[in-house]
Amino acid sequence: MPGRITLKKNRIFMALLVCVIFLNNASSEFFPSEMVGLDIVSPLLDNTINQSHNGTDLVVSTYIEGIQFVSKEAERNPGTPPYASISNYSVTVPPNNDPTDIYYPNNQDSRLMNERLPFALLLQGANVDKSFYKGFASTVASYGFVVVVPNHESNFVIDSGLFAEEKELNDFLAFMISENATPSSPLYGEIDTDTMLLLGHSYGGVAGLYAIQGTCQFPFCIGLKFHKPASLKGGVFYGTNLKGPIGPIPELENDGIPIALIQGSRDGLAIPADGKETFHKIKNPPKAYVTIEGANHYGITDMNNPPGAKPDTNVPLVSQKDAVEAIGRWSALFLRAYILGERNA
Repeated sequence: MPGRITLKKNRIFMALLVCVIFLNNASSEFFPSEMVGLDIVSPLLDNTINQSHNGTDLVVSTYIEGIQFVSKEAERNPGTPPYASISNYSVTVPPNNDPTDIYYPNNQDSRLMNERLPFALLLQGANVDKSFYKGFASTVASYGFVVVVPNHESNFVIDSGLFAEEKELNDFLAFMISENATPSSPLYGEIDTDTMLLLGHSYGGVAGLYAIQGTCQFPFCIGLKFHKPASLKGGVFYGTNLKGPIGPIPELENDGIPIALIQGSRDGLAIPADGKETFHKIKNPPKAYVTIEGANHYGITDMNNPPGAKPDTNVPLVSQKDAVEAIGRWSALFLRAYILGERNA
């Protein structure tokens, strides 16, 4: 059953987000002092009150499989990102020569100065230019991630254009290993190349789900095999489901890799019912399904219906800035909590 969450109390913002995200058999020793005092409560999140960072009221529904946690530290620290400022730079990534923007936190501004940074590859929505993910990528980066946002040209669908492919995972993993080892790189020696995460929007989210399963699925992959990187540790996807043109939604074997699906309640392109069914078809927890009330299919981008992408005729009922921030926070805290737990297990 879904819990209904009205965002009203800023002081427990972090508690809500921490609640949805951990492993079935996780325990408090997984977490450093930043997230101390975590207690198992129940497998479902019910009637939790919270508030968005800028005070805008939203309603969020959540489905959870895993464990609900409550953090006393969360009450003292209402979800403030650990990094105060974000930088970015642009590169061209081989072998596809993808123009790519890389967002990263400035370590000197953080209470986590000695932390190496996991990296998250964002698989873009169909024909959504990378520039429209700046707000989302910056929000995720402020929680301690390098966020890699490419424009990936693909010719393997009916029309050529910006279409994510599974092979991006291995191409960008190789690039980030090189970037981490290059003295002239802004991120020289700062990337945790053993910890790769996925972010995805719409079409790109579907590519990400099949990559987590390790399936070479046309049109996201061409050939018979896809090599899933051992460093792939989790994924969060917005406006994403596995509904095809015919047949039922298939089961997804995630092999215990944590997955969160975030959904706008007014999404007219990837309808919420298909997102919920996809969530239930993910075989293994930890997994979460979160609904952002009032957001449509492009709640993740800096403008509604970015040019070049298929428009969503459903008008959003929440501001673009608020939707982007909420989706970025849920994404970052899901991934950060899992990564912190892994590092301290």
